[in-house]
Amino acid sequence: MFYADLHVHSKYSRATSRDADLQHMAIWARRKGVTLLGTGDFTHPQWFAELQRDLVPAEPGLFRLRDELERAVDKETPQACAQTVRFVLQVEISTIYKRGERTRKVHHLIYVPGWEQAELLIQKLSKIGNLKSDGRPILGLDSRHLLEIALECGEGCYLVPAHIWTPWFAALGSQSGFDSIDDCYGDLAGEISSLETGLSSDPPMNWRLSQLDRFTLVSNSDAHSPPKIGREACVFDTELDYFAIRQALRSGAGYGGTVEFFPEEGKYHLDGHRKCNVRLTPDQTKSCAGRCPVCGKPLTIGVMNRVVSLADRADGFRPPRAGAFRNLVPLPEIIAEVRGVGEQSRKVQQAYAELIDRVGAELFVLEQAPLEDIRRAGSPLVAEAIRRMREGRVIRQAGYDGEYGRIRLFEDGELKNAGTVSLLFQIPGDAEAGSVHLAAEASEPWDAKLSAGAGGISQRGADDIFADVAGDLRSAVDVAGDLRSAVSAGSETRAERGETRAERGGSRAEPMVRSVILAQLDPDQRAAAELVHGPLLIVAGPGTGKTRTLTHRIAHLVADHGVLPEHCLAITFSRRAAEEMRDRLMQLLTDGNKGARVPVMTFHALGLAILREHAARFDLPLDFRVADDQERAQRLVESGGLSQRQAGRLLADVSRAKRGGEATAVSAENTSAREMYRRLMRERALVDFDDLILLPAELLQRESAIAAEYRRRWPWLSVDEYQDLDDNQYRLLRHLVASDGHLCAIGDPDQSIYGFRGSNPAIFLQFTRDFPTARVVRLTRNYRSSQAIVAAALQAIAPSSLVPDRMLQSLSENADRISIHTSPTERAEAEFVVHTIERSIGGSTFFSLDSGRVDTPEVEARSFADFAVLYRTEAQADSLVEAFARSGIPFQKKSHRRWTEAPAVQAMLRCLQEAAPHRSPHAPREDSPAAFSTRPAPASATDLLQQAADAVRAEHPQVADLLAQLHRLAQRCGDDLSRFLTELALGADADSWDPRADRVSLLTLHAAKGLEFPVVFLVGCEDGLLPLRWGPADNVDMAEERRLFFVGLTRARDRVLLSHARQRLWRGQVRDMPASPFLEQIREELLERIQQAQGRRKRRSTDTQLELF
Repeated sequence: MFYADLHVHSKYSRATSRDADLQHMAIWARRKGVTLLGTGDFTHPQWFAELQRDLVPAEPGLFRLRDELERAVDKETPQACAQTVRFVLQVEISTIYKRGERTRKVHHLIYVPGWEQAELLIQKLSKIGNLKSDGRPILGLDSRHLLEIALECGEGCYLVPAHIWTPWFAALGSQSGFDSIDDCYGDLAGEISSLETGLSSDPPMNWRLSQLDRFTLVSNSDAHSPPKIGREACVFDTELDYFAIRQALRSGAGYGGTVEFFPEEGKYHLDGHRKCNVRLTPDQTKSCAGRCPVCGKPLTIGVMNRVVSLADRADGFRPPRAGAFRNLVPLPEIIAEVRGVGEQSRKVQQAYAELIDRVGAELFVLEQAPLEDIRRAGSPLVAEAIRRMREGRVIRQAGYDGEYGRIRLFEDGELKNAGTVSLLFQIPGDAEAGSVHLAAEASEPWDAKLSAGAGGISQRGADDIFADVAGDLRSAVDVAGDLRSAVSAGSETRAERGETRAERGGSRAEPMVRSVILAQLDPDQRAAAELVHGPLLIVAGPGTGKTRTLTHRIAHLVADHGVLPEHCLAITFSRRAAEEMRDRLMQLLTDGNKGARVPVMTFHALGLAILREHAARFDLPLDFRVADDQERAQRLVESGGLSQRQAGRLLADVSRAKRGGEATAVSAENTSAREMYRRLMRERALVDFDDLILLPAELLQRESAIAAEYRRRWPWLSVDEYQDLDDNQYRLLRHLVASDGHLCAIGDPDQSIYGFRGSNPAIFLQFTRDFPTARVVRLTRNYRSSQAIVAAALQAIAPSSLVPDRMLQSLSENADRISIHTSPTERAEAEFVVHTIERSIGGSTFFSLDSGRVDTPEVEARSFADFAVLYRTEAQADSLVEAFARSGIPFQKKSHRRWTEAPAVQAMLRCLQEAAPHRSPHAPREDSPAAFSTRPAPASATDLLQQAADAVRAEHPQVADLLAQLHRLAQRCGDDLSRFLTELALGADADSWDPRADRVSLLTLHAAKGLEFPVVFLVGCEDGLLPLRWGPADNVDMAEERRLFFVGLTRARDRVLLSHARQRLWRGQVRDMPASPFLEQIREELLERIQQAQGRRKRRSTDTQLELF
């Protein structure tokens, strides 16, 4: 028989002791009498490295300390406590996610039998969240999916739901939203064989639920410091073997039950509100309607209440297969009570060390040691306390709302004359008398009698309190009504103004076609989608259903007008937008897989396709490749004799010329350099990013027959985000469609934000001149944002709006104001963002709740994916990344930059290019027989990507995050490495934003275009950042900067929080930063100014969770 504590934490978990290392764990495991110990936290990179360094294999699936550390532990261990200590690889995972309309927070324990399985789990989870931030990582992952991942890691891997009754972070907690393990883990619930019940419940409480009969009930310490090891533990009567232990948990054979706290000592046993010193029984909570009778806020519903609410058996029922258990009081607590000092005092520590040195390990002392041996060891009062504990004669003061309870062995005053031994033994020896006393103690509501001194409201009933709360709520509703009136002024609909839906430039009549597809659209969207012939411009404000309208119009063409799917070309600007459009079309056009047959591509993918078809006209082989900036510069350095700086200047000069940005004469030197660049690119069968648009545009302009062929191939064109066209894209498009062709362009010139890439909103504004017969439809119903957000956005854009009589009508009932917060520095601003998110989801960790960082919350139905933090420049992300990493909140950071601009990607590309076949000027064409006869067997792009990542990992540790993003792209490319390199050169970081990832999104304003979130933080609203300018003389494009602000505001559905810092490290020095002038455009009645967060509350007593860590 041996004790096992299979849930502990290392020094890399939040709020843990610095001594939580393997050596101290082993020392304290021996002192406690624990043979088998979980390692805790093995997914943390640093801890995992220490585990691999300091542990060596022992029995199957178990590990021991390496010899040197074992000898060091021997020196620190009393002879009476000498024993074997083994370790099992264990980690606790926190998952916070949304399922249905509720935020779910569940903790899980995962066990693996070896390094290989551990590394596989780490690899899988690193793609989902940040494993470096906390030993107990927080993942935005459904519980069922985490279980599936654990099972996929190999034979013997298993998951145990952790402390299942904890209110905030457990499968059956009062705030989890789950009423059964099956609800939590779905179709994989059958893979769960054991449950950790936690400190605040014991087996008799769990026996009241018949649904738990099929599970083995386990308890562990969840120790955050080595001295807390073994305060709860499991007992096994098996071989010391990972797989034997696993089988015992499955079958019950060889499982000896648990040693446990008295459940009242757990910090969530009863209900209450710690801030108001209110502790209530379940019946008292019911009489208060679940509200604190002092402040009216929701009570934290404890474990006893939750058990009672789910119980289908009476108290005292014992299932036939119920395991054994013993309630214990930790030995240091007993000594502290006897001596009348604190548990952490030197006297207690000295007495504890002397007692275990003379008698044996703590669990032996508490459970088995003869009382006479304890008395002879010089501790008669401790012996008496242990006798009472073994008999269950204890005095219980229950824990609540994060406050540990207290278990006492002596009545008040009983120890005052501790020197008089006879007094100590004048205690009723009758066990029944003790039980009666305890029953009376249990029935007495400890803190239910609120005196005037405690709460000041003892004469007032709960009804009076709740009436006050209701009055406050009514006042809030009145304010909301005033806000609705403020934002609705001047927002009448077009119909109310007597305007028509379509402003027609011609008299062409459209045939009326009844369409099930168009029935799903609103009147304005339908009016646009019905216009299927000739040129059409749709002015679609943010949140008006732009993509919905465009995809339904294409589906209408195919389904209702019989247009072949292949004849409907849809063009957009990002791979992410193209994938979304494809998905929607496949949902709308299911007959004959028509949705998948509609060609949807980006402008650059379109240009690439045209180049592939006519490569010979540009002296290019069929397998030419798109080169990124790093590769092009490398070619110029290696073959052109230029320095890195000269190569960079030449590339910028070439790109500027190709985009039409050169107005002055070009020197002979520049002409020669450009010619050298062109020759080097052709010799290597390479083109650059600009060539993908420029060369096809020149081809169609030069070869009218080819242009006509493409017009016949794609007679119906749809162009998304038309306001973002640059001059070359405009040229290419004009050759693809006649002036009276079937072109549908949709966009919003007030969202034209890519001037740095050459986009020109004037192209949008001249649409009716380019296409004289065009009709124009405006979409003005905003389905996304709240009233205040829409009103503020219109006010912000008004001074430079490119849309005459700009209108946008919010259909939301949400009347929340826009929040503005001022921080002293950018670091404080980042902390404000993190704290606000934590409060919104009700705390992400026990620490955030128990430290006062988050008070007992009225939890919003939010998940991490509901939040986005937007900023103007990449430099602003540093303080945010640091704050989120400290908090452990999972996040994904994306920008508008291309993948190949990342140093880690550039390093991988160098490895991949070495794997790709090099082309000399005299190499055979790739499609020739000579090339095929000498080509080696291809390796998959996925394998080559992994090899490249492994090669650069030491120099670029962040490659793990990038690998997860690029893996899906490599899978799509299969064995075609050339295609993968081309796709990589075309891809932008924002394309890899994953809507399925339950993480907070950190995005540049440019990368956020096209996305929406329930809650948006727009940080850095300062003059110099937004608008971005480098000095007083900087000729900034204020109109485009204002459009960026407009785009940022309208990414939000429910709530916008604008923040700015008074001082910021900017351009190398700390500067005073005035607030952005854009904020001045927003009327004050739409705003709510947030005060700087108050400091953490002071602890009321020393007996708190944090000290027990």
